[in-house]
Amino acid sequence: MWRLVRDESGHIRTWTLADANPSALRAWKREIEDVRGKTIDDLFGAGATTHYWPIVQRIMQTNTSYVCEDYCPLTGRFLRITSVPMGEFFISTRIDITEMREAEEAKRRSDESLRLAIEGSAGAEWEMIVDPSQPNLGDWIVGEAKVKALIGCAADEPPHTLSEWLARIHPDDLPSVNASAAAHAEGRIPSHRVEYRIRHKDGSWRWIFSNSQIFRDGADKPVRWAGVNWDITERKNAEREVTEAHQRTERVLSSITDGYYALDDQWRFVKVNPLAERHFMHTAAELLGRNIWEIARRTAESSIYQRYHEAVQQQLEIHFEAPSDLRPGSWSELHVYPHRGGLEVYFRDITDRKHAEEELRESKERLSLAIEAAELGTWEFDLASGKLIGSPRCFEFLGVPHDTEISYVRFLAAIHPDDRSRIDEAVLAALEQHQDYNVEMRTVWPDESVHWIAARGRAFYDAAGRAAHMYGVAQDSTQRKLAEEALMRNEKLATVGRMASSIAHEINNPLGAVTNILYLLKTCEGMPEIARIYLDTAEAELERVAHITRQALGFYSSRTAPARTSVSDVLESVIALLKSKISAKHATIERQWKGDARIMALEGELRQLFSNLISNSLDAIADHGTVSLRISCGRTLRDGRPCATVIVADDGPGVSPRTLAHLFEPFHTTKWPFGNGLGLWVCKQIVDRHCGTIRVRSRTSGARRGTTVAVALPVNGPE
Repeated sequence: MWRLVRDESGHIRTWTLADANPSALRAWKREIEDVRGKTIDDLFGAGATTHYWPIVQRIMQTNTSYVCEDYCPLTGRFLRITSVPMGEFFISTRIDITEMREAEEAKRRSDESLRLAIEGSAGAEWEMIVDPSQPNLGDWIVGEAKVKALIGCAADEPPHTLSEWLARIHPDDLPSVNASAAAHAEGRIPSHRVEYRIRHKDGSWRWIFSNSQIFRDGADKPVRWAGVNWDITERKNAEREVTEAHQRTERVLSSITDGYYALDDQWRFVKVNPLAERHFMHTAAELLGRNIWEIARRTAESSIYQRYHEAVQQQLEIHFEAPSDLRPGSWSELHVYPHRGGLEVYFRDITDRKHAEEELRESKERLSLAIEAAELGTWEFDLASGKLIGSPRCFEFLGVPHDTEISYVRFLAAIHPDDRSRIDEAVLAALEQHQDYNVEMRTVWPDESVHWIAARGRAFYDAAGRAAHMYGVAQDSTQRKLAEEALMRNEKLATVGRMASSIAHEINNPLGAVTNILYLLKTCEGMPEIARIYLDTAEAELERVAHITRQALGFYSSRTAPARTSVSDVLESVIALLKSKISAKHATIERQWKGDARIMALEGELRQLFSNLISNSLDAIADHGTVSLRISCGRTLRDGRPCATVIVADDGPGVSPRTLAHLFEPFHTTKWPFGNGLGLWVCKQIVDRHCGTIRVRSRTSGARRGTTVAVALPVNGPE
């Protein structure tokens, strides 16, 4: 079994040995440890890849088997090679046909020698007396020396007579020699033509071909016997070797796991192996000589019938798969090799493979459906090249085009900086500890937006235990993460709400008591004026404490109905409330009132809204900074309704674009650990309840550095 080796472009570069059976190892005189993983050039010498390249290219492109005969330089033998593709592997089975080739060549040479000998009368001519009336009956007349030379004897050495010659013939051949001679002598055959073995002077047996005739006198009496003898030992040895080679081939065909049969030019069986007998459900005796179409009963519409005729008509090898007409539901893989005298067919039953392929196809379809339904992306990490190969959805998860080439380094660069080292460590741990890779990470798209991905994978290792590939799936978990974060925020808000209710209850009681005490003190007669001033101050500060408490909690809401409210009066009251904070920062408050904007609103919520915004600006500016407040009236809402616009601007350091995107989310703060992240969220809720809009613009550098918040509220209140 060979494994394909491809270059970075996916083209086949060479192939390495993955496995070999004991027969191949004995032929190569190697151990499996010495050859596994070796390229074909390593095993058979430089140039082997080039030599076998057309075969490998053909079977991989057509995905069909191929049979050829070739000479193996490693073993010095002739082989019949059958190559079968199997994905990224292919199997080569080899039958040694060296002896058959050598025997056929020896027979060819012998036949050629015999032909030349006969044509050139190179045989040993002889003639002897067979007239019973002659005293020298059976003596040689001519050619005695040449005939004796055939068996290594000199002219003066025996055999001197016909009887002595016959005595040297092999006992198994003598009866047929005598029978042929008698038949010729009786006139039943025109000549005496026989082949027989005769003992050589060195004790070996030599084969002789003798062609002779009896000559008669006028009375039809035999008088002499003349003929020519040839030594045909080499030809007979070649014939024997060919016969033995064919017998060995028959044994191989009977033992191979493929079915085999041969047809003549009339579509009649001339050779079958046992698997072919079982396939056609007839014995060899029942098949040989019969027409295949009578046995198989295939019509012209049958794919096998059409392909066989196509192979014969075009004299082209054809390899295909077809359903069996003999066994419904079964499939065969067929390799057809036509020649002038007919064709040969190798076939194998692939029913189990077809069923497995169908089950695999259905499994892949189910898997594909599950992946699609779950909106998963599939990916592969090639550790050798460092490349990541993914489905289109994986590229969508990274926010890049589908044809983008992604290396592992580029993948890490796309991960959020805070997650990058953790993900790299998770990959290394999965590879080194043979454990699953299961992570969640943030990725940063080219537009700087952040998305969440959940990925799971597993590494696969080669025979040496080295990690070769990692395969896995990925899913965009951004929406789930957002939902989790929203749930967490809601849980926090619910907790804060419960806490706010408890704190409001606990604080309101003592505040009410203190307020009542101050009221009683102010009604006391004879109270010095200075004391009354102090009491007024204490009452104002107590109100401020209550307002600050409500502002910090962010859950203040007025219990009254909307009323026509002066925006400038609300802003002035907020400025007065934040007087101490303004003084502490030595801040400048710039007022630009363009008319007195009066709107339908909840005064308490407006006070909280602008208190939060101005307080944030005071926190942002440096000492001696400036906060600008502007009021204008116009039609700036999207539906064209009249509205009042309030702008709060500062010359602080500004906020980054990333922070701006989360500015109105609960618990998102830029003043940790002093801020609770609820102020602007509460502002957004108040503006939304009044059917208004709130927008923020900020710059972190330049002459116009700072943050500007624009609040637009409908003059006639929410509709």
